Formats: sequence, C-alpha cells, structure tokens
Amino acid sequence: MAVAGLMATTACSRDEMESAGMNGDGVVTFSARLPEQLQTRSMGDGQTARKLTYAVYAAGEQTPLLTSESEGAPAVEFTDLKAQLTLRLTTGKSYDVLFWADAYGQKDESNPYKVDYQAQTVTVDYAAAESNDESRDAFFGSVTGMKVTGAMSQDVTLVRPFAQVNVGTDDLEEAVAGGLQSAALATSMSATNVPTTLNLLNGTTTGSTSVDFASHAVPTESLVVSGRTYTYLAMNYLLMGADKTTTNIAFEFTDGATTGNLTFSNVPVQRNYRTNIIGSVLTGDVDFDIDIDPGFGEPDHNLSQLLFAAENGGTVELEENMTLEQEITVAEGKKMELNLNGHDIVFDSEELYTAFNVNGDMVINGPGNISYKNGGILIVNKNGSLVINGGDFSSDVNCIQVYGGSLAINGGHFSVTQMVDGHWYLLNQLDSDPGTVAIKGGTFVNYDPATGDPGRGGDFLVEGYSSVKVSDDPATYEVIEGAGAATADELKAAIAEGEPVITLVGDIALSEVLSFPKDVTLTAQGDVTLTGAPVYFNGENTVVRGIHFANGTSSSGQASAVYVTSQKCRTLVFDNCTFSNAQWDAIQLTDKDVESIEITNCTFRNTVEGGYRYIHLELRNGSDYYANAQAKVTVTGCTFENVSSAYCKDSAVTICGFMHDNLTIADNVVKGAGADNITNMMFWICDGTNFGKLFSTEELKTMFRNE
Repeated sequence: MAVAGLMATTACSRDEMESAGMNGDGVVTFSARLPEQLQTRSMGDGQTARKLTYAVYAAGEQTPLLTSESEGAPAVEFTDLKAQLTLRLTTGKSYDVLFWADAYGQKDESNPYKVDYQAQTVTVDYAAAESNDESRDAFFGSVTGMKVTGAMSQDVTLVRPFAQVNVGTDDLEEAVAGGLQSAALATSMSATNVPTTLNLLNGTTTGSTSVDFASHAVPTESLVVSGRTYTYLAMNYLLMGADKTTTNIAFEFTDGATTGNLTFSNVPVQRNYRTNIIGSVLTGDVDFDIDIDPGFGEPDHNLSQLLFAAENGGTVELEENMTLEQEITVAEGKKMELNLNGHDIVFDSEELYTAFNVNGDMVINGPGNISYKNGGILIVNKNGSLVINGGDFSSDVNCIQVYGGSLAINGGHFSVTQMVDGHWYLLNQLDSDPGTVAIKGGTFVNYDPATGDPGRGGDFLVEGYSSVKVSDDPATYEVIEGAGAATADELKAAIAEGEPVITLVGDIALSEVLSFPKDVTLTAQGDVTLTGAPVYFNGENTVVRGIHFANGTSSSGQASAVYVTSQKCRTLVFDNCTFSNAQWDAIQLTDKDVESIEITNCTFRNTVEGGYRYIHLELRNGSDYYANAQAKVTVTGCTFENVSSAYCKDSAVTICGFMHDNLTIADNVVKGAGADNITNMMFWICDGTNFGKLFSTEELKTMFRNE
C-alpha cells in the first residue's frame, strides 16, 4: 500500500501532464509507437489496434503495482499509431512495464485476447476466429529495469506477436471469365502447430493448437508483393515466436457455387513477418512463390517455393544458393519442376535419410549443384517419376535410389564419395521393386551405367545410346547418342560396324582419308575437333552436327575438308559446325541427284592464306555441268570470315546446278578481311547452269550482311 501510494496516475491531456511534472521529479512519460512502416500498408496497417493496456512492476517482480484496469488508471488509445502514458513513479526505484494493444480493450467480452498481468501473459482464443478479420491485429512491448532518476521520457515501439499469413492471386480475371462470381468470393484457412500463449515479459510462446478461420468475404484491398499487385484472397494472424518455424496451411475459396482447396506444407512463419502465398490460385495453374516480409527481415523465397511446388505442383527457379536441413517431398499426383539456374542446394543434416522424396513427378534442370554428404540425394518411390536434364549431383553413398518409380537421365554429372560393399552406388534399385531407369546422357564417376545396378546388374542405357570412358583418374563414363568414339581407331570401328549414329567425345587426328560408306548421323559431345586428312560422306543421308573440321590437308596441297562425291547422296545436313583452314574447299559436293542440302548455323573461317572456297556445290554428270530442277539448298545463320581472295582464291561460295527458286539463303554474316566484298564474284551463285544469270550484288546483300 505504501508503494502504491507513491504512484499516481494522470490522464493524457497536455495540462495534466504538465501538472504532474510540476508536482515531483518522478514523472515518466511513455511514448508508445507502432512500427512506422505500417503507415504504408492497407491490411495490417495497425490502425485497428487502438486501445493500449499496461502494467507496472517493481523490477524483477511478477505482481503488478498498477495496471490499466486499476481504479483511476487512465485509458489510453492510439492516434496515428502513437499514444502517450504518464505515470508518477518513485525516484531511485527501478521498474518493469508491460504493454498490450488491440482493438477491443480488456473490458470487451468479445476480445479474443485474454491479458493476465498477474501471470504476465496473453492467451489467444481462436474459437470464433473468422478469416480476413483485421480487428484481430495486436501488438506488445516492454520496458525492463527502468530506473527512475527524475522527470524522464521513455520511447516504446510495440511489435506484433503474430505472423500475418496472406494468400494472393494473379488470375482473378481468368477465373471470372470462367464463371467465378467475384462479388460473392469468400475464403477460409486452417493452420497447425500454432502457439496459444505469449509471455509479455520475455516474448516466449507456449502451447500448440490447430486453428480454423471460418469462411468470410475476401479483403477489398490489393496485396502488393515486391512491387507486383495481387488480388487479396486471405489474411490471418497466427501467434508465433521470434524464431522462424513452419506450419501447414489449408486454404479454401468459394463463391457459393464453385469451391477450390489448396494445401501448403511446412510454410515458414515468424513473428512480426508476413508470409505471402502468391500465384495463380483460382484457376488451378499452380505456380506459387512466397515473400516473407519483415516489420510486419529479408525475403526468403527459395525454401518456400520448393515446399509449395513439392506439395502442390509448380515450377521453382532458384535465385540464390541454399542450405537446407529438411527433406523435400514431392506429393503424389503433383508435378514439380526445379530449375537450379546456376545455384547450389546443400543438404546439411545428420538425420535425413534422403534429401528429396519423389512420390509424384519431378523434373530437374541444370546447371547447378545438389549435394548431401550424409546420405542419398533422391528417392523415386512407386508411382513417382524423376527426369534429370542437367546439374551436378554429389553425395555420400548414393545419388539416386529407385524404389518402384521411374528415372530418366538426359544429362548431369553424378558422383559419390565412398563405396558400399565394394561398389559405387550412384544409382541403386530396390531389389523387391526396382522400377525403371532409362539413361540418354550424363557423366558418371567410377560407374558405368551400361552395367546397371551395381548389385543387380543389367543395363540402364536407352537403345541407341552408349557409354564411353572419357577419363581414367577417376574412371569416368559419359553417355552419348549412338556409338562413341574418342580416337581414330574407335571411329573407324564404329564405321565398320555400320553404326547409324556416332558421337565423337574427343579430338581426333586423321592420318588417312576417312570414308563413311553408309547413312550416318555424326555428332559431337562437347567441343570436338577433327584434324588431318579429308572426310568422305558416301551414304544417301548424312547429318553432321557440332563438329569442328580443322582438316583437309594432303601432300598435294589441294585437299578439301569434306567431300560428297560418290553420286549417292540424297540429303545432306551440316548444323552448328565449324570449318577452318582446309587447303581447298570446306564442303565440296558434286552429286547430281541430291534432293536437299541444309547448311545452318555453321562458321567458315580461314586464318591461313591459300584456301580456295568455303562452300562448293557444283552438280556434275560425269565431266559435264548438270542442272537439277528439284534439288533444294538452304544456307542460313552462317558466318563467313575473311572472304578476300587471299583466303578464298576462287570465291567464298560457289553454287552451280541449282535453280534460284529452290535456294533459301538468309541471315548470314560476313566479317573479317574482305567483309565488304559481297559481290557475285565472291558469292558466285548461278541459276541452274546458266552462268550468265547470277544473283546480283543487291540480292546478295539481302542474304549476307556485313559486320
């Protein structure tokens, strides 16, 4: 009673504050504020939490000396997010002061927040909670160990004890066009693992419950996230602690006739942050993102994107490297696409058995890395499917385990750090339910996928593909289309076997002329160069992609890089190839019955003086020139460097025997020495065998542009 008698309360008018100051040196004015950034928000602007309650304690004690409910204590409300409270306290004493602000006040029986200043707690009642109820916004704060030294002022900034969970959509117009009645739209939400009690002094939370927010009309404001505007569908407050945790959210929207449901597992939530679930919610084109917005901290997009897409389907493109301690499970019936986008995912836990559990459909695209040093990276369960198109996968004992599902690998790099029972288990099948593994690409360290599961055997390669050993230390195998060749002898052996597809996986030097007597598709894995003697393509149908021909040398000094002269060719394709420094022509073709020639996205480059032509298509019937009225030629997207007579003595391009109407020549570039030499002497293209009818310089400049 003696201590209480030393404390007098004053109202909040200016006159009363001044009077209190004149009567003693122990007057303390508390200036309570809500966070300034709230002024810029609509939902969550803090304007509903107007009533301030408080309690004063001797420092370190739990029994209040005074509360806002004490007889004669002033009632305090916020105006423009600010409020003032003036108390006369004893000079030389120290105090703790607790604050709580909500829309109700403690005398309102409908208040969902029970403030117990004896226990220094607030307990939340969610029984009558409705979705999108801004009146449930509230704030708390405290001042501890405050020593009164005379008349003084004390600023107090209150913060939310809640995570604000929002749902926004970008497809309202599409949904309305499909019949949704936006004026009748209402939403509900449920959440798990929500604390029930807040300690006002230290901010800790206790209790755990599942919360259901009953259906209510959607907010009328817009939800703005990272500068983009969404239609607000739901907003709810969940009591949370200071550290980030996760909850499971179930969300439902309805207009009375149409109802939709979505679930989100492991949604990250944190006190005084908003968690924004945004995407195309109403039409079912699920592609969710998340923005965790502080002040209710930095955004935390990637983990939430992974969790949402795994649970509901959708595409995730990483924006930064990530370190995770929890498993990601792709739900059955959902499809998740993960674009690593050049970033890394590192799983760092000693408790997880695997990093990704695939029960639905998953696609992984590189470049980027996924690693887990304490276990496997991916398990593909029954009814699950996994497609890997790229990326680097490194783990402790296995990269991928197939437990009844299907695995397709089209690219990527795979390795493990240790053997198990004498085997390198990069890929592993469950004996009782092995599922399927189909490989068309990728690089595998200490493991040949043509040998299948290390314990079960078999062959994981798709028909038409093979594995080639590309390194010995460590032993590394690369899967390529067709037969693989890293040496001239391997290439000759593939030709002798009549392989329809041959992939070069290393540079090859030809000491003698090389002939392909049959149809072939010749490709390169990576940057591959052929040097030395000429190459003859003698089949009817030839496709060449990605090869660098730096060959075309002979003792005569008049060798071309590529010859098509057997009079058997019908179709010929060169795509994305490079031709450099042949003694004579880069491509020489004379087969009169050819039907189609395509030369696309190729580069022709002589850097040594003395070459004769780059492209030489000259149809011959014996020793006579020949005109083929049906044959078609396409030359597009190519680059011709150094077209002067020093590097191309005759011409850069000579085409004879093909009708002008059957030629498609466009989007080509001429550069380097002689780049301005676009004339019909350097690009000599006649109409059939009419040598007097050449494309004019003006016409040529629409086909070749100077750089």
